[in-house]
Amino acid sequence: MKHLVFGAGLIGSYLSAVLSLQGMPVKAIARGRYATLLNDELSLSSYEMPKTSVSSVSAPESHELFDVVWVTLKATQIDAAMQSIVKWLAPNGILITCQNGLENPNSQHWPIRAQQKRLKAIWQSNVSIHGNCVHRGSEGALMLQSDEVTNTFVKQLDSPYLPVEIVDDIDAITWAKLQLNLGNGVNAIIDRPVLQMLEKSDARWVISQLMSELLAVADAQGIRVPKLTALPAPLLPYLLRLPTFIYQRLMKKALTIDPTVRTSMWHDIDQNKLTEKDVIYGVTIALAAKAGIATPAHNTVFDLIAQIESGEISKGISPKQLRQRVAAAS
Repeated sequence: MKHLVFGAGLIGSYLSAVLSLQGMPVKAIARGRYATLLNDELSLSSYEMPKTSVSSVSAPESHELFDVVWVTLKATQIDAAMQSIVKWLAPNGILITCQNGLENPNSQHWPIRAQQKRLKAIWQSNVSIHGNCVHRGSEGALMLQSDEVTNTFVKQLDSPYLPVEIVDDIDAITWAKLQLNLGNGVNAIIDRPVLQMLEKSDARWVISQLMSELLAVADAQGIRVPKLTALPAPLLPYLLRLPTFIYQRLMKKALTIDPTVRTSMWHDIDQNKLTEKDVIYGVTIALAAKAGIATPAHNTVFDLIAQIESGEISKGISPKQLRQRVAAAS
């Protein structure tokens, strides 16, 4: 099966490198430094695996079609790129979309044929680039929606550099992944590596408030958020509210992450790009409003990210100040 990774940024570059490492035919559509990286002497590493060389990944020829097209663009880029993406898909091909957050109900529908399929994937790891090396800095499997086609190639794709799992209820998993993504905006606002952020009780309190709001909205939607971590989803807010010394003791072995890792939203802000605030916070705010549920933490984080994007304020608000703003909005 021929694979194409469309929109090879951080995640797409890592996925391309793993596909290449596993001997799966792959090409990638990337821009700027990512295109240069993939076409050069490429290497791959993980927080638990050493650096290894990988065959370079070239761009596709204009006439090529692919059995599997992985879409790793940001959610904010999808609508404008749909037509450009589906033209690469073989007549019986599979489109695998891999975006953060909840889908905006106002987004366009994928213009694919009846014989073609669209499946979803959920990416859980943080990725960074060091020279010519694409590095996976935290744990978490790539979760693929169950289908006869994904079931055939999952064993070949599964690797110590990228564990892969097949899941049946991908939509429920999306809510669970969103719960874990709620710290993205907090990380961008306070401008610290994730581990340093989680050492601050005020930052954890804000994330716990965000999680509690999300769980209330999910419950109103009739969705039972499944477990993606060692603890059930409803217990995660309580874990975050524990005193720091207890939290650190409990999480020392449970959370494996490089000390320099920052979230994708931090990277977007740092590169002056629009963030995924709408799909990580905005859709939940809209669903909450319809259900009559207050979301002061979501509203505060959403508004602050919007102000940072516009240049109205700078990132680097302290965890204490952020907590005070959320508390004042409650």
